[in-house]
Amino acid sequence: MKKKAATTKNIQPLVKKAAQVATVIDVVGDMPGGGKLLKLTGKSAGKAFPVLETTSNVMEYSNGDISGQRLSYRSVGVGTSIVVGAEVGSIFPGYGSAAGAVVGGIFGTAELLYDQFNQYVKPVMQQKVNNFSNQLKFAR
Repeated sequence: MKKKAATTKNIQPLVKKAAQVATVIDVVGDMPGGGKLLKLTGKSAGKAFPVLETTSNVMEYSNGDISGQRLSYRSVGVGTSIVVGAEVGSIFPGYGSAAGAVVGGIFGTAELLYDQFNQYVKPVMQQKVNNFSNQLKFAR
């Protein structure tokens, strides 16, 4: 039986899931009171997450699933979460990963809201503006 060649389409879900798992391990491993193994695993996961997330985003861009603007936005989100996590972690040891994860969550939520706005709200608003504009044109 011939093995199926690895492509970005069948690797991408695995990379995305690994990035999510890495985030959870990183946050849990960074909490005070965790064991040495958990802390070591958390540090490794914390370093792996940005690489996995960026890899997944680049794969999506390469497949044409996302635009260059979306790739840039996501890259800024990953970078911002790294910086915030590092800064918070340097001031409050043990909480940097959680802070970075929160920032990443905010970027993800903002992206989701933007998508929902463009899909549902923007067309309705555009229609209302067009109707109003047409009424002004034909009222003369």
